[in-house]
Amino acid sequence: MVTSAVEMSERLLTDARQRPAKALAETIWNALDVGANHVDISFEFTSMDAIGTIIVIDDGDGMNREQAIAGFREYGDSWKRQIDARTRNDRSVHGQRGQGRYDILHLGTSARWTSTASQVDGRIGSIEVELQADNARNYSISDPQLCDGTPGTTLRIANITRDADAELNRPELPEMLATDFALYLRQYPDVQITVNGAAIDPSSQHLPPVDIDVVVGDTGNTVSVTFIEWKKRSKGTQRIYLCDANGAALLDIPAELRSRDIAFTAYICWNGFKEPESSAQLAILGGEDAGAETLRAGRSAVDKLLTRRAEERQAQAIDAWKADRSYPYSSEPITTPEKVIRKTFDIVATAASPVLSKMDLEQRRFSMRLMKVAVETDPSAVQRIIREVFRLPEERITEMVALFERTTLERMITNTHSILNRLDFISGLRVLLFDTETKKATTERRQLHKILEREAWIFGDEWTLTASDETLRRVLVKHLRLLGNEVAYDDVMPDSQAEGSLLIPDLVLSGSASSYSRSREYLVVELKRPSVTLGKEELDQLEAYAIAITDDEQFNQPAISWDFWLIGNGYDKYVERKLATPGNPHGCALIAPRFRVYVRSWAEVISEAEHRHRYVQRGLNATSDTDSGIQFLNSFHQNQLPGVIKKIQEPV
Repeated sequence: MVTSAVEMSERLLTDARQRPAKALAETIWNALDVGANHVDISFEFTSMDAIGTIIVIDDGDGMNREQAIAGFREYGDSWKRQIDARTRNDRSVHGQRGQGRYDILHLGTSARWTSTASQVDGRIGSIEVELQADNARNYSISDPQLCDGTPGTTLRIANITRDADAELNRPELPEMLATDFALYLRQYPDVQITVNGAAIDPSSQHLPPVDIDVVVGDTGNTVSVTFIEWKKRSKGTQRIYLCDANGAALLDIPAELRSRDIAFTAYICWNGFKEPESSAQLAILGGEDAGAETLRAGRSAVDKLLTRRAEERQAQAIDAWKADRSYPYSSEPITTPEKVIRKTFDIVATAASPVLSKMDLEQRRFSMRLMKVAVETDPSAVQRIIREVFRLPEERITEMVALFERTTLERMITNTHSILNRLDFISGLRVLLFDTETKKATTERRQLHKILEREAWIFGDEWTLTASDETLRRVLVKHLRLLGNEVAYDDVMPDSQAEGSLLIPDLVLSGSASSYSRSREYLVVELKRPSVTLGKEELDQLEAYAIAITDDEQFNQPAISWDFWLIGNGYDKYVERKLATPGNPHGCALIAPRFRVYVRSWAEVISEAEHRHRYVQRGLNATSDTDSGIQFLNSFHQNQLPGVIKKIQEPV
C-alpha cells in the first residue's frame, strides 16, 4: 500500500472547481485517453431520488501501480503532454495537465478507482486508488492483486454534492454532454458512451456540420473549423471548443457572438493547441503567439458562419411568406431609408416567426400587415403589437423592441446612411490612391488634401478637424517653409465665401483627454501625393517642422502633445530602418519629449478605417465596390477629382 501527500498547489484545487457536467465529461475523457471503446456511466439513487453515487466503467487499458503513482504524483505531470501522444489503438488523447482526476472532487466527497491492467511483470493485476475531497492533498494506492480479469477501470464517486445532483439528475444529460464529444465521436464512430443506458449520439441531435479551412493571419497556415447547429438548445451550446486536429476537446470558452435563435457549437481544430508555447490555455489569454492568433482567426470565421446561418434562416422564412403571399412587400427596396425599414421589418418578423407559423394564412397576413404599418409609421407600436398579438415571452419582446426604445427610426436611417457613405468613400479613396492611372493624376494640395478635409474621420473618430484656431494656423504657416512649401499667410485664407473651406497647411486635427481636461492633443497629417515614395528628405522635413512647432513659444506648453503623421503609398529602406528602432511603437520613426513622428502607409490607414466599420457593415449586410466608391466621389467631391476618374462615370 502506498500512501502519499500529493504535491499540488492551491491553483490546482481552484482549477478543479469545474461545473458538474464538465467534471463528469473529464471522467469520460480519462477513460477514452487510455483507449476505452466503451464508457458507461450509471447513477445509484438515494431514497429521495437524488444521485448518491456515480459509477463510470470503461474497457480501456487500466493503470498499474507504477502508472497510478506517476499519475497522481503532481499536477501537470502527465504523459499526455507529449506532442502527438496517442492511445494504444491510435486515437488522439484529450488531457495534458493531469487535472481530470481531480475534477471529480466537484462531484462528490470521495472517489475510488478499481483498475485492472498489465503490471510491470507482465501479469494481470488489480489496484485500488482512493481520494478524499476533504484531504485532496493525499491519496492511497493499494498493492496489486493478481487476477484473471480483462483490462479496464471502474470509478465510484460517492456522496454526490447538491450542485452535482441538480445539474446531472435530469433526462437531457446525454444531450448536454454531446457538445463535448461531437467531433471526437465523429472521428471515432466505433466509440460508444452511455449515460444510464442512453447513448451519447451527437449526430442525431444536430444538422449536418459545416467544415471550413481558415487561413491564419499572414502565415499561410490553415486550421480546421467545424460549425454545428443543434436541433435544440442545451447548456453546452453557444461555445467554442479548442481541439486537437482529431477533434479531442482541450478547452471550451463562450462564443463572443451569440444567437437566441440558433443553438450552435464551434470547434477550432489545430494540433498546436497541445504545444506548450501555443497551448489552448495560453491562447485564451490573448497576445501575439501562434495560439492566440489561431483563436482570433477561428473566432472570426465562426462569427461569419453564424451571421450567414442567421441570414439563411431569415431568407428561408421570408421566401415561405412570399410563397403564400403573407409577406406585405411586393418589390425590393431601392433607397437607403427603404432598405433600413425593410431590414427592420425582417428582423421583427423573423423573431416572431415561431408564432406566425402557427397562425392560419389570413391571420398571418393580417398580423404582418399590422407590423409593416407599425415599423413604417410608429416603431413604438411594435412592442404593443408583439405583446398583444403574438404573445411572445417578455424577454423576447424586450430584445426585439429595445432598438426602437433607445433611438428613433429616423436616426437609424441617418446613421446607416452615414456608414454606407463612409464605406463608399473608402472604396473611392482606394481608386485615387492605388489605381495606376488615377494616382499619377492625383495632386496632393488641391485634390487629395481638399477631399480629406471633409472626410477627416478616416484618421479616427476621436479627432476633430481644427480650422478655427487662428493662433495655431498662424504658427503652422510660420513654419510651413520647413516642408518646402513657400506659402504666405494670405495664401491659406479662403479664396472666397463660395469656396468655403479653410486651406490650412495639410491637416491638423485635435482632441482632448476628456471634456473636463485642459490638456490638448494635436495630430498634424502631412500628405504626399500617391506617386511619391517616402524617404529621408520627406522624413527630415517633417521632423524639422515638428521641432519648430513644438518649440514655438505659443505651443510649447506641458499640457499639449503632438503627433505628426507622414502618409504616402510607400517608403524606402531608410524609412524602414527608422521604423525598426528598438522600443518605438509600431510605425513610429521618432520619439521626442513633446512630439512623436509616425510614418503611415495609406494601406494601413484604410485598413484601420475599414476595421472600425466592419461590425456595422456586417450587421447591415452592406457592400461597397469601386463603382459605388467613384459614384460617391463624383457626388460629394467632384470639384476636387482628377479628370481621369471623372471619365469613368461618363456614359459610353
